[in-house]
Amino acid sequence: MMKKIVLIFVLVSAVSLFGCEKTKTSDTQAAAEPKTAQTEQPAAQTKLQASDGPFGLSQGITLEQSQKIMPLKKEGDFVYSTPKVPSPHNAFENYMLVITPQHGLCKITAIGNAINNDAYGDSIREKFDTLLEALSQKYGKVEKFDYLNADSIWSKPRDWMMGLVTEERRLAAFWMRGDKGVSLPSEIASIGIHAKGLRSDSGYITLDYEFSNFDDCFEWVETQSNSAL
Repeated sequence: MMKKIVLIFVLVSAVSLFGCEKTKTSDTQAAAEPKTAQTEQPAAQTKLQASDGPFGLSQGITLEQSQKIMPLKKEGDFVYSTPKVPSPHNAFENYMLVITPQHGLCKITAIGNAINNDAYGDSIREKFDTLLEALSQKYGKVEKFDYLNADSIWSKPRDWMMGLVTEERRLAAFWMRGDKGVSLPSEIASIGIHAKGLRSDSGYITLDYEFSNFDDCFEWVETQSNSAL
């Protein structure tokens, strides 16, 4: 797991930036709108062509190939964001992509629209369950993790969202290759869905796809990082 820390930190930091932006915009609108990205792309783009992969994207597509079909904004080393993918889903407004020169695309994190709800988290839980059911029908039934840290002060029902905001509560589910009842395409190693809190009355959902080249991708990034030592 230590070999993954560098790129995980960059990706989590980039996702957190989107969360901060959602907090600002959710004060004035019911759902956060995607920001216009400062793009890194050729002047002319071809029509978005969907593959059979998640959101129409395939494992290993290069940065150059990606730039030809969608606008990309660099968020960190090998991490890019885009509001457009070949096969978008209306539950998500932005997509974080990890793309390295050596392995191409190795991870996608879809960032959900801001969900306004009450302190009990009814709306975000309902949306989570809807997406969980859709994913379960496609990839198999898995366990849902919904728990609060034992030492958390946010233990009352009306504190449900605050537990999520402070990251003392977790609402998530995972599909891992090799797990009983899970059926993943050959190019996908794992899938994870998470509920995230913005404030006591707002949150969003993220959906991660790690491709089969994911581990090799992180090893390569670690090598690049260590080369500066």
